[in-house]
Amino acid sequence: MKVAFLGNPEFSIPSLEALHQNHQITFIATSPDRPACRGMKLQQPAVKIWGESHGIPVHQVEKLDRSMESMFRNLDAGIVVASCFFVPGWLLKRPGFGFLNLHPSLLPKYRGPSPVAYALLNSDKTTGVSIIKLSSKLDAGPILLQREVEISPIEYRPVLEERLSRMGAKMLLETLDLFETGKIQPREQDESLATHAPLLIKEDGIIDFFRSAQQINDQIRALTPWPGCFTNYLGCPLKITAARVHSSEKSPHQPGLVFSAQKENLLVACGSGVLEILKLQMPSKKETEAWAFVCGYKIEGTVLG
Repeated sequence: MKVAFLGNPEFSIPSLEALHQNHQITFIATSPDRPACRGMKLQQPAVKIWGESHGIPVHQVEKLDRSMESMFRNLDAGIVVASCFFVPGWLLKRPGFGFLNLHPSLLPKYRGPSPVAYALLNSDKTTGVSIIKLSSKLDAGPILLQREVEISPIEYRPVLEERLSRMGAKMLLETLDLFETGKIQPREQDESLATHAPLLIKEDGIIDFFRSAQQINDQIRALTPWPGCFTNYLGCPLKITAARVHSSEKSPHQPGLVFSAQKENLLVACGSGVLEILKLQMPSKKETEAWAFVCGYKIEGTVLG
């Protein structure tokens, strides 16, 4: 099949690789280079780097407009994976099979840009990948293929996203095969079951130690590396980058109190249970293991938050 690809980040790469090996990618549409990180240097989208290294034309645009309409004619499908583009109604039917979207959730659950993070934030035991046909409403098109997977209790968002991206790449190929053989069976989404996963913001990472140790642990798993999870230590922001639930039993200590800071463990009382901090980071410092932090900072007896 001849397809166009719309995407941006690293999550898109397994799908590009799968399509490149089995179909013809006529071009890639992605966002312009944007400043990022502390130095605010221009950063190229991952799919641009991949496309140029494979000799595939790359178009960097702010939005899809009428000037691009002819590019989508005579294509079998448009493939959308982690793209920031809104595909306008007049373009949806230009490719023969329309636009197919890979979404890393069990739609209609977690429509929106942050489905993997919200699955972790809500302590879900399972998630999955949905391949849908794009419609004018966000993530609301008919489901073409859907698969469920278990979430490991120690899995952080980057690892889970990588696993779902590879699973979704295989599912895209299966979906295109079903279109080619005329065996596709779209299933409309149940609007009454729809939930949303909005864009993450920095404030989502503020840790409230009056919550349970399990909730805080899942927050850290969901929001690491970005926007990160933060608390306050002696007037300074302290980022917690890895943790685990030490106990689910209610602690006698006030929430936020670091009641044990030994080389063996760094324990913080929560509203319910005890959180063990494994890795953390002070401003302008490198991430460090908890045992090393305890050697350099007096933290036992302080109240975080």
